[in-house]
Amino acid sequence: MAVTNITLLRHGEPEGGRYYRGSTDDPLTPLGLKQMQLALPQQKWDQIICSPLQRCQQYAKWCNQPYKTDNNWQEIHFGDWEGQTYDALKKQFGDAVDQYWQTPDTYTPNNAEPIQTFFERTQHALNQAVLQPEHNILVITHGGNIRMVLKTLCHIPWNKLAYIATPYACISTLQYSDQRFQLVSHNPQVASC
Repeated sequence: MAVTNITLLRHGEPEGGRYYRGSTDDPLTPLGLKQMQLALPQQKWDQIICSPLQRCQQYAKWCNQPYKTDNNWQEIHFGDWEGQTYDALKKQFGDAVDQYWQTPDTYTPNNAEPIQTFFERTQHALNQAVLQPEHNILVITHGGNIRMVLKTLCHIPWNKLAYIATPYACISTLQYSDQRFQLVSHNPQVASC
């Protein structure tokens, strides 16, 4: 029975500080690239797939192997919340910010991508990744996408997703065989630089 190993790597620290970044295309800081390099040193992959955002592509280029981008691995778009800090949103929207994290399946910020749509496109991307008979696949993506994958594999309810740690440069590994995915590990530790 053929086994496909899939490594999901979250990007490192991006420029601009902490805010609702979503689809905003900030590059990595030098520390951010170093975090990724330490978490996952160069190795040979049968296939590298990454989000089109530069905070993911910078590491893919560093790998010095062919890679392809897939828009379905891009982070969720936060709509009117893009580019704003949690504190600024709390002042402007009050409890709506916490409501979003507690019940993301029932509340969507204005002009944002609904979480169900985000979930479905991430699942589609994961299923597409294993269509080719590759054995070792690297997916360079975002914390939200990793949470969507873990939601499926671990049956995590919507109101618990915010508690899943996906810090910069964290790694989750999966195996695909016999037409099903299995979580091998989720390592939320940040590589110390």
